[in-house]
Amino acid sequence: MDKEWNSPEMLDTRQKAFNKTTKQFDYFRLEGILEFLEKFASFMKAGVLDMNLIYHSNVGWYAVRYYFFNVENIRTLREQWKDELLYMDLKDLYEKYLALEVGHSAKKREAYEKELGKTKDDFIKLDHA
Repeated sequence: MDKEWNSPEMLDTRQKAFNKTTKQFDYFRLEGILEFLEKFASFMKAGVLDMNLIYHSNVGWYAVRYYFFNVENIRTLREQWKDELLYMDLKDLYEKYLALEVGHSAKKREAYEKELGKTKDDFIKLDHA
């Protein structure tokens, strides 16, 4: 999975997925990224990948951030494709990751997500240079 995530094609997709002028994700490219991350999350759900491994992996780190920063875009894609289950495995991965990161406290989760939200610009610069 790491090899595919860092392939020249995926790096190109990730770098071009965010339009710096409009400050929006390009849905076509974003879907390619989210589809890969959904496959990654599906491997977790099927028991092929252990959540502890995902938690400590680079791809897991990216999966959490792509999900968090694109919740609204995912809603739009669900409406567009008329599929409310679209990217549900990725959502489940996000929830499990948060449980490992901060536990089940709503207050801690809110604080974590607030801090994560502050990193969006740095994330865009990192992955979309």
